[in-house]
Amino acid sequence: MAADAADIGSEIHGLIENYIKNGVDPRGKIRPEVENGFLAFLEWEQAHGVKWIGSEKTVFDDYIMVAGTVDAIAEIDGKRYLIDFKSSKAIYDEYKMQVAVYTKMYENENDYLEGAGILRLDKNTGLPEWVDFSQKTNWRDEFNRLWLAFAGLSDYFYFSKNRRLKNRRANEYQ
Repeated sequence: MAADAADIGSEIHGLIENYIKNGVDPRGKIRPEVENGFLAFLEWEQAHGVKWIGSEKTVFDDYIMVAGTVDAIAEIDGKRYLIDFKSSKAIYDEYKMQVAVYTKMYENENDYLEGAGILRLDKNTGLPEWVDFSQKTNWRDEFNRLWLAFAGLSDYFYFSKNRRLKNRRANEYQ
């Protein structure tokens, strides 16, 4: 069951990427759960007048030696946003840390972002759930704290494994 849910999420993700990059609309050619997620995406896109800038951008941080893939960058109401797509049953706390880390890594390599959020695409109802973290006045401070927490977790991981990556803050943990 969990594998099927992951497969559905991967399919939705792939269809959205193809839609953003190539304008391909797969409606009517995909299984219902996948179509529901894609319809949720289209509903949200239309409601927010989204202009897509890019999708599936790899980001990297050479300080904590972490890489990830940003789902999409878009303009919403004239502001540049980082968007993470989820097809889970809910928006979980750890997703916020992921978005904070991706935001930091993206901005280190690219343009400044004016917003960041998660778009949850419900596979059952076909309804979107949009969480715009940048609606909070202190979202940048909160994202910086989450970044520091993630960097600490990364340090802990390497310390607990008694490992050091080449060029990772030379001589630490020795």
